Amino acid sequence: MKRFWIGALICVNLALIAAVAFHARPERAYAARGRGAEYLMITMRKTNDQDAVIVIDSSNRLIRGWYPSVRGGRDVQLVPLGPRDLSRDFPVNARR
Repeated sequence: MKRFWIGALICVNLALIAAVAFHARPERAYAARGRGAEYLMITMRKTNDQDAVIVIDSSNRLIRGWYPSVRGGRDVQLVPLGPRDLSRDFPVNARR
């Protein structure tokens, strides 16, 4: 009887591991459209312990970013990573 329960528990654990492995995949990124603009939001690692959020406005060819700055425990401020003009940085008709 003891072997039956051990075997049953092993089977249940394998089924749970398979279910977690099957459903554990990264989420897809989607671009948002609104008012004639197309936006894409991306998260990135700024430093080893700090993340940032980047928003790309493809219709105006601009990129903006923000990262959190924690001061005094609970006071969180978003620090902007200055806007960049993608038309200037990556010209469409540039020579190779």
